[in-house]
Amino acid sequence: MEAVFNHQMLILARESRGISQGQLADAINMSAANLCKIERADIGIAPDKLALIAAHTNYPLAFFYRPGSIVPENNIYRRRVVVAQKLLTPVHAQANIVRLQVQQLEQLLQLPSWQWPTPSSKALSSATALAGWLRSYWQVPQGPIGHLVQLLESKGIAIAAYHFGTPRIDSRSITTQLGRPIITINSSLPGCRQRFSIAYELGLLLLQHYGMVSPTEDIGHHANLFAAALLLPEADIKPALTKGVNIALLAQLKPVWKTSMIALLYRADDLGILTHNQKRYLVQQFNVLNIRRTEPPEVAVPFEQPTLIKQWHADCKARHQLSTMALAHLLCIDLTEYLEYYT
Repeated sequence: MEAVFNHQMLILARESRGISQGQLADAINMSAANLCKIERADIGIAPDKLALIAAHTNYPLAFFYRPGSIVPENNIYRRRVVVAQKLLTPVHAQANIVRLQVQQLEQLLQLPSWQWPTPSSKALSSATALAGWLRSYWQVPQGPIGHLVQLLESKGIAIAAYHFGTPRIDSRSITTQLGRPIITINSSLPGCRQRFSIAYELGLLLLQHYGMVSPTEDIGHHANLFAAALLLPEADIKPALTKGVNIALLAQLKPVWKTSMIALLYRADDLGILTHNQKRYLVQQFNVLNIRRTEPPEVAVPFEQPTLIKQWHADCKARHQLSTMALAHLLCIDLTEYLEYYT
């Protein structure tokens, strides 16, 4: 069957590189209006122009002929309060590309459709209750979760870590056609923020799947509550926080619980341990010590490297007797990028 140009892959290639329509049109000596028409599938594209686009975006020609569609963007990212759309767009595009790659791996390995577990009615009463139920369902021991990435990957949840090109966006989640969740994480994050962001994305996925939040509610707030309850269960963390919360105690607890000092502070507030004035004073102390965004390096939490997607790549090579170059070509990935991300 003859390969068919997929205009949506052109959009992903351009947006994932952070290139505007005008910039790409100038680079290939085409009017922006015509490029816009090509991306809307109103007109076709000449082979020589497509070759120029492939070279400019550093994607193989085969990428532009692969089947698939773009999952519509939504506003649910873990990010700073205000982030420019030009920063969000490449992150969304790259998440879609990872989704296409994982879908192809699912097919090559004949992985089954993804199924979320069925929680009790009590678990669906709140984000906090859902987090407690999930810990129990997954048989997570009391106390800190030692390796969150490993836990989620052992359940078949795909995690992809790469640089988002900005520190203002932490994470993004998306699902494959088989329903498998993929959590993409900014590899420039410190380890403690990475863990909370992954827990936050897991909460978003679950809250959306079970329909627990109405359209008028702030789902991000509920995802934060889920993440805090998953990583810092009330019964386990409360005794440690009732001794008197101060900067020294938060620094002592951080490497144990592998969450940021500020997350521990907010958890103490959520659990009613702090008065309003106590919380305000401690936040002021974070600002005075200049550790609000960059906490002391001596209590840094290591970054947890995902391995599941890399293992799927290795399994594909072994099952189908493919070389690295052959698999990169099959997945329509530039070989240099393939080696950077998957070996």
